[in-house]
Amino acid sequence: MKRLPLLQYAATGMAGLGLVLPAGVLAADVNQTPVSASAAETQSISDVRLGEGGTLFGQVLDVQGAPLAQATVTVRCAGSDVASTVTDTQGSFSVGGLQGGVYEVTTDGGSGTFRLWTADASPPSANKGALIVSGGETTRGQFFRGPNKAGALVMVGLLGGVVAAGIITAAQPSGS
Repeated sequence: MKRLPLLQYAATGMAGLGLVLPAGVLAADVNQTPVSASAAETQSISDVRLGEGGTLFGQVLDVQGAPLAQATVTVRCAGSDVASTVTDTQGSFSVGGLQGGVYEVTTDGGSGTFRLWTADASPPSANKGALIVSGGETTRGQFFRGPNKAGALVMVGLLGGVVAAGIITAAQPSGS
């Protein structure tokens, strides 16, 4: 019967630890080096509906979402340059005379692969334009990565110490 309070404190401490720490910290091997896939493996193809006259409309933004003016945009098909243009003050661009097919649209700091459709053949889910994010690497949901790994380990150690102290205190017989 004396073990029941000890188990309750241990379960409470572990539940608290699970609520405070993200699951990745508890499950990840902190010594593992992240493996980055090539751009071709990670980049998806987006469907885009061409406008009148086979016009591709698009916009180039930086990683914060601000439009990039005067950015050079190159459209390629099957590895060959098809067209080149420069964005306006709102980061918008348009290229006419394109046919349906798979195209790569690139800027100095970003690129995208798009399946272009004529207006009469496009699926209902096709976008009306291409969006290119130019600039540095975009990181989403990467809590406790890079230089913060040491901070994660310190937090795990501190919380583990608090849980252990609670268990030891609860296991001590009450004084007379």
